[in-house]
Amino acid sequence: MSTGPVAFAQSSHQAVLDKLVEAAVGKKDVHTHTRMKAVHKLLGRYWWQSDSLARVPLVKEHDKAAVRKLVLETAIGEERPEIAASATNALLQIAAVDFPAYWPDLIRELMAALSPPREITQIIGAIKCLKTLAENSTLREKDSYEAIPRLLPSLFAAAQHCSDKVQRSQLTHVDIFTIVKAAVSWIEPIQADRSTQQSQMLTSLLDPYLQVAATAVETVDIKQADELPDLFAALDFVRQLMMTCAELSVPELAGRIFAGLHNLLERELPTFLQDNTQAQSAQSAKMSDLIKMINHVWSLLAEALTSKPVRQQLMSTPGLSTRARVELAIDYMQIRSWDFEAWETTAGPLRRPVAMAAGLDGSVRGSLAYMLSSVMRLSSRLTPKVADAVFDAASTCLEDVRLPIVVRCAATTAINDLWMHFPSEERIMPLFRRLTACLALSSCATDLKPAALEALGALIRDNANLAVLHEPTLLELIGDTFRLVPDENPGADQAALRLLRQMAAHGDDQMLERILTAIMPAVYQICHHSADQFSIFEALDTAVEMLQRASVKTNASWVYRLSDELLIVMRVPFITSLCVILQKMFQSLRWQMTPHIPDVLRAVLARLALRGDGVSLEDRTKMGCIEVVAAAILLEPDWTLEMLGSNNFSELAGLPHQNAIGFVLTMWMRVHSESDNHGLSLATRALAHLLGQGFRREYDFKLEGRLVHMADHAYPLPQMWPAHVKMMEVVLESLQLWKEGNHNEAKIDGEKGVRCFAPAVRLGHPAITLEPDPQWEFGKTFLVDLEQFVEEQIGAFRRRDPWLFSECCRLLTEDQVSRLQAVVSPHLENGSSH
Repeated sequence: MSTGPVAFAQSSHQAVLDKLVEAAVGKKDVHTHTRMKAVHKLLGRYWWQSDSLARVPLVKEHDKAAVRKLVLETAIGEERPEIAASATNALLQIAAVDFPAYWPDLIRELMAALSPPREITQIIGAIKCLKTLAENSTLREKDSYEAIPRLLPSLFAAAQHCSDKVQRSQLTHVDIFTIVKAAVSWIEPIQADRSTQQSQMLTSLLDPYLQVAATAVETVDIKQADELPDLFAALDFVRQLMMTCAELSVPELAGRIFAGLHNLLERELPTFLQDNTQAQSAQSAKMSDLIKMINHVWSLLAEALTSKPVRQQLMSTPGLSTRARVELAIDYMQIRSWDFEAWETTAGPLRRPVAMAAGLDGSVRGSLAYMLSSVMRLSSRLTPKVADAVFDAASTCLEDVRLPIVVRCAATTAINDLWMHFPSEERIMPLFRRLTACLALSSCATDLKPAALEALGALIRDNANLAVLHEPTLLELIGDTFRLVPDENPGADQAALRLLRQMAAHGDDQMLERILTAIMPAVYQICHHSADQFSIFEALDTAVEMLQRASVKTNASWVYRLSDELLIVMRVPFITSLCVILQKMFQSLRWQMTPHIPDVLRAVLARLALRGDGVSLEDRTKMGCIEVVAAAILLEPDWTLEMLGSNNFSELAGLPHQNAIGFVLTMWMRVHSESDNHGLSLATRALAHLLGQGFRREYDFKLEGRLVHMADHAYPLPQMWPAHVKMMEVVLESLQLWKEGNHNEAKIDGEKGVRCFAPAVRLGHPAITLEPDPQWEFGKTFLVDLEQFVEEQIGAFRRRDPWLFSECCRLLTEDQVSRLQAVVSPHLENGSSH
């Protein structure tokens, strides 16, 4: 019985297999895409035996040979990427099983595809197949190293064929390096464990390609735009080679490439720029790409040439002058660990690339400026000799008004970075005078002024003797900076303020007096005219910092004027950062600020009270204002609380951030003695006013919690009882509305009301029982109403929230609880505990 189904299944599989083989290699009019689909189905089920397919027939050997041939030809010759990728994947699956035992000629067949007269697409396809096999470990290391000696000469022959085909005598076609890059990337997965002999073999095999790249660099004519792609391809090949095979950068060849690029940039590039001073768009973009590529290649060469013997051989390379080596090292490489002591230095190694930038705009100029400044990022590796040369060149750049702003900014950045590693007392005054002269130039504007000010800050920050601080020119120049319209250059204002802070940190009282004289007019001007909020904050914060450092006598006179300026600033839409300034002033300038607290607080509270005038205050602004009031309470508690309890306070009661007012009052309660009856009376007035006015308009759970905390803290002082009454009024009104079903109209719902105000009502119990004060008649009424509310809502409590019922019972007297137990005992299992 079992034989029939098995035989039927095998015959069905055989029929499917025959159809797939016919679709793959049998018929001649089948589309290539269909053939590849059939091949993948064969590979998935019928190519090799497995436990799960023990009784499935397999493809016959002669059909397998036909499939291998089809897959290899399609992977190499197919121009459509999706079909070529499908064939390459199939080749990888077949090779994983059949190579080398059943497909020993795979490498030889791929090599044959690299020989002329193959088309370029076929050559690249063959290389991709080799690379895929290597990346997936299908090729053993032994197979790879046996293939490489055959592969690279074949590639070079193919490259020569491509070059002859396009009839180029000086430059190699872009596709040559595209092919060789693919070969190098194939070598990469197997490079980790190369022996010395294998490395020497690779060096000799790849040397022809390096020679071609060096020739391309040496012979390029950058005036011919169509030759630039060839140069880019050569440089990109060198970059790929350095990343894959670092030991291949032999000194002689590296010297040739250095010299070739030096000649390109020293002679031909300036001529090109001079002839194309108006060049824009496409040509400018090409030059930018060229410079970026050169910079990248040099950084990789620097990585490859870190050993001292290689550097020494490079230095003795014929045709490369000492000056050229120094200029290349400083201008074009991200320096790592070069031995500059052995190199002669010149006074102007940075001037040439800077001068080259003078005639162009846009990305080319930016690239050259980047090249000028990037070396300084590693300035700690420079020797003092080289640092001196860079100092001279960079400071000279500042004075050359013909240079673009971006290059002069790069020079100031170089000075700033160098000064961190090479401070020099002999150099500080010349550098200072050059920087200040740069600031004084009429052309010093936009981005250069802040950069020069930052460089000045670096000199002052690290200068041991403070003679430069007393240079009258400096403060005059800073004053000139602030006299600019602030909106035009807020960055310069902020840089100048930071510079003044650095001066103040190193100066004495006399210097602080001079700085205050210089800075205060600037602060006033920025506050009056600047639309930049950060500039205003920086100016005010710097002024306060100066006042903190100054003597008491000097301090007081400036505080009065600064307070007036703050009031002026507050007339414009409020700036949140001013709150930080005010808090700092209240905390650090307490004795000078006291006379000004009323005016400052009025201005702050006026800002808080703005409604309907088109000014929308942010939440953090409101909180900042209240924190200012809290700081003022510490200095003038009586006056501040009088203000909060006065009619003016009604303007604040409806603000959303009533929790901030609660924070103010809570802070006051924490810093004052409970025996301060006058202060408690003021606090009670403010609290009662807040409860009576604000809560009925807008419920704020957080504020209620803070006020209840205050009530707990102040009990049993009689001064706080009116506040308790207000709390109970609000709760009772809301509970009544909630009981009647008007949940939307209730200020609070029953649960929140009980949770929030239970402590306040508990505080009222002793007053009800011990004090015959008439005002507590309301408290008694409240408890009766609460008892009725609990009795009526017991069903809802049982269903919704037993905890709420328990809390309500906590507020009642023992007699009330007993009566409720008799009425609702079925619902109260734990009533006696309450």
